[in-house]
Amino acid sequence: MNGLDRLALRINDLCGSMVTFLIVAAYEVIWVTFVGIGLFKFDSLPNLPLLLVILNLPQLPLMFALMVSGNMLSRHSELRAEADFQVNQKAEAQIEKLLEINQFQTEQILSIMKRLEGSKAEPVISA
Repeated sequence: MNGLDRLALRINDLCGSMVTFLIVAAYEVIWVTFVGIGLFKFDSLPNLPLLLVILNLPQLPLMFALMVSGNMLSRHSELRAEADFQVNQKAEAQIEKLLEINQFQTEQILSIMKRLEGSKAEPVISA
């Protein structure tokens, strides 16, 4: 991951949080309130063109940063899924080997039990 990717992830962490949303929402409420009571005479209701410009300027670069970080997170998720799949394949192969060993041991135990049952059926003659 290069420096630009790390920057995009950092921007995503900062701008994609609920705290950022609350800050922007409070900023808008305060701005509209000040315009409504006449403290900001340079912006006019109902359009609020200056507020729109101020809020829309950072949106374009942030949109691209969020798309880049989304793509990176998607790639990371795909790599994690591929690694999980490989681990599952290895585990399945090991389980198959264990099942083969278990089957072999079961057959051995059954043959030993048959031989023991056969030797118990015959009386032992001691000389």
